[in-house]
Amino acid sequence: MKSFINTKTFFPYSFFLLLYIFTACKSTSPIKSNQVLDIKPKILRLTYDSTWTTKETFELQKVESIHQSGNTYTLLFDPNVSENTFRWIRVSSTNQENRQGFPYLMSSLNQSAKVFYIPWKNTKISVVIQNQNEDPKKIDCRWEGLYNGYLLVVETEYMNNNGYELSKVAQIFHQYANDRIITY
Repeated sequence: MKSFINTKTFFPYSFFLLLYIFTACKSTSPIKSNQVLDIKPKILRLTYDSTWTTKETFELQKVESIHQSGNTYTLLFDPNVSENTFRWIRVSSTNQENRQGFPYLMSSLNQSAKVFYIPWKNTKISVVIQNQNEDPKKIDCRWEGLYNGYLLVVETEYMNNNGYELSKVAQIFHQYANDRIITY
């Protein structure tokens, strides 16, 4: 039985048609990394099976891609709202393999840096806390954990107006991150 489709011309034409579709559908206006976005989401996707959710009102200041397998969000909170413990938060995720090249905000640790290991989701996460040299009340905080092969990182600056010990600040920051990271 003879087919009504000529295979000698069908495959070359279909190849060029697919090639045209792929090139025609390409975006022509890239998103600038320093562009302030005027959207107010309540849930931000970290990985396929984890999200960041928050009850506070925030401004999504920056959205970037990390290593083509993850992303990072920088959120600004209203400093005039007394319930806002933090003025800003940076939430990031990437493949576990990219841990060595991860662009941490707190890349250099000083002598005051303390690492606390806290149980989370059948594993332990690390919370790195250090006083800033310029202002001893400002504390840099980094929450870091692995979930299903992905590195999740939450970074911020905490104003220690209550004079808490660093271990107490680590517990406060862990509870804050734990309440906002949702895993599926």
